[in-house]
Amino acid sequence: MKRVVHFLYAIVLGFTLLFVTRASAADESPTAFHFGANGIFTVMLLSDVQDTQYPPAYLLHSIEAVLSNYDVNLVVLLGDQLDGSNPLLHIGDYSKNVEKALHSILSPLEEAGCRFAYVFGEQDYRAPLSVEKQAAIYQRYQNCAVTGVDESGAYYLSIYPYMGETAVLYLFFLDSGPGDDGNCGAVSSEQIAWYRETSMALVEQNRYHRTPAVAFQHAPVAEIHELFYEVPSGTKHALKGDDIYYLPIKSHVLIGEAGELPCQPDENHGLFDAFVEQGNVFLDFCGHDHLNSFIGSVKGIDLGVAPGSSYTSYGKADVRGVRILRFYEDDVMSYDTIHVRYADLVKTDGLFAVRYYMSTTTRLSNAVKTLVVIVLLLITVLLIFRILIRSSREKSQKMPIRTSS
Repeated sequence: MKRVVHFLYAIVLGFTLLFVTRASAADESPTAFHFGANGIFTVMLLSDVQDTQYPPAYLLHSIEAVLSNYDVNLVVLLGDQLDGSNPLLHIGDYSKNVEKALHSILSPLEEAGCRFAYVFGEQDYRAPLSVEKQAAIYQRYQNCAVTGVDESGAYYLSIYPYMGETAVLYLFFLDSGPGDDGNCGAVSSEQIAWYRETSMALVEQNRYHRTPAVAFQHAPVAEIHELFYEVPSGTKHALKGDDIYYLPIKSHVLIGEAGELPCQPDENHGLFDAFVEQGNVFLDFCGHDHLNSFIGSVKGIDLGVAPGSSYTSYGKADVRGVRILRFYEDDVMSYDTIHVRYADLVKTDGLFAVRYYMSTTTRLSNAVKTLVVIVLLLITVLLIFRILIRSSREKSQKMPIRTSS
């Protein structure tokens, strides 16, 4: 009987130590990711925030609302976190301006205790602070999951099963370059070389097992245009390219809608070909095109575009928001996805309509609205000043003139 008791005690102790070790390992490494007890790992894509040191309150409220309504394991900042060309970032102490702008995005994540990763887009390169110094700001935050970045700027994260130390999913992060005027940047040949080398090294490390992977970068791969076909000018709902019109191929677009033709990268260094060659990436997600929120399939690889998350850059209320990805431990390639629209979570009508309109780019940019408001205020002040002067003159004319006797 004593042996049975000791045996049961040993089993309980073993499981206890296993759970403690599992929890301790997760606590010790801020970059260790595991599927939850429910077998789900959830990623939230926050793309094209294009922020300055003066973020609209709606942006912060919207991010907070999404995080409070969805159980998110990792937030991916999908590039163009900064409105790099905006003069506001370049005036005065630009280093503090950038730091304040990034803090406004990261503070809701920090308060929610949600870890994040990031890539850079062309607007981040146009900011007054280098992307290397921006990366240093990100990495000051305890909930930043980024370590082991290659000198080219690329890195990956490993996602482990709930109970286990062998990764079942890899996430690759690649930067898009600054791009030429009118075009978005492209992932560099150096980063693609790093991706190839890392993928092959991981295959060897995992005893020649090819672990599924997801890739993230700001600009789309050029092959995303294979999801569209050319149509005559004037075709209903056609998307305009360079004097050519297109519509999505319905059989290729799996979910969502296209509100604009995806940007053509200024160069194609062969990122998609590398995905096909390595055979590990089954899903590649980008941002950049704010009116798009869809996933299509080219040569067996799903290509997705996240919706624009910005209130201050161009967008539409029925698109503006984030995309949620849910991966399942027992079959990571069979993922679920949700397009979460800010408009469904944050009120923008009634008493909130004026503030929403003034802080959101609609048909008029916020800069134009601000200028119009300033001009109207100046005109109002001048009119009031003029009325006061006229009133003072009229009073002085009506006052009786005293004469000495």
